[in-house]
Amino acid sequence: MDFTGFTRARITRLLPLIVLGILCGVGWKILEGPVEPYHLAFASLSGLLLIPFPILPGAAGLLSPLDPPLWSLMFELWANLAYAVLVRWRHFRWVAALLITIGFAGIMYCVHESRLSGGSDVTTLWVGFARVLFSFFVGIVLNRFLTLARVARFPSIPFPVLASALLLVVCVPWKAGMLYDAFAVVVVFPAIILLGAKDCASPLWRRIALRAGGLSYPLYVLHDVTVIPLLEAIRSQPLAVILLAMAGAFVLAVGVSYVAWISYDKPLRFWLSQQRRLHVEVGS
Repeated sequence: MDFTGFTRARITRLLPLIVLGILCGVGWKILEGPVEPYHLAFASLSGLLLIPFPILPGAAGLLSPLDPPLWSLMFELWANLAYAVLVRWRHFRWVAALLITIGFAGIMYCVHESRLSGGSDVTTLWVGFARVLFSFFVGIVLNRFLTLARVARFPSIPFPVLASALLLVVCVPWKAGMLYDAFAVVVVFPAIILLGAKDCASPLWRRIALRAGGLSYPLYVLHDVTVIPLLEAIRSQPLAVILLAMAGAFVLAVGVSYVAWISYDKPLRFWLSQQRRLHVEVGS
């Protein structure tokens, strides 16, 4: 693809659920109390364009105050656009190596500052840049490295084992420290991607994985504007009530995300893809 085609493809993939997330966020802001219409309008527009808007009153400097999880999609889109520009350079591999090195140095600095989990607000913007520079371009390198012949030589590890390994990585207590987090980001996550590339899942696990993978994006975009405000409202309740509410919130988040994925995101993305294909055919 050329740059324009690549950009259209990424927008088609990301935009439908971003629109839905922003609309939900607007609804919550209105319910929370009076808000200046122009603040809401600018925050909505910046959210749709994946441009930071950290100055919304009461938003504590969040890059995407109407739908906070969109902060990482901002970095993802910027990295995608940078890749679309840089990939045509003859020395792209050296550029990628340089960006990975800069990202790694940034991660080490984040460890020194104990801020590796940042990136969602204006004060930790630099953390997001460090994480995306390393992770995105390591992903590009892995994609180019993983030829079919090389993947065929990998050990066959059952899918449930890899899934369990990922859960164990993220369930380690906070007291493990920043060095452990950096090890997970730099070594463990890329290793899981490498080992999972062989795709030795059984038909059942493959169906489960495909469903879970498809659900992951709407769940990520919508969880903060569907259930988090409800959980925030019961923080002072007894522990039993909080645990019950968390279980209900999990079911609600998955249910809402599944309906949004099947009834809204997939049909709209299909229609947008058809329009994009028709535009290309007419243009040629």
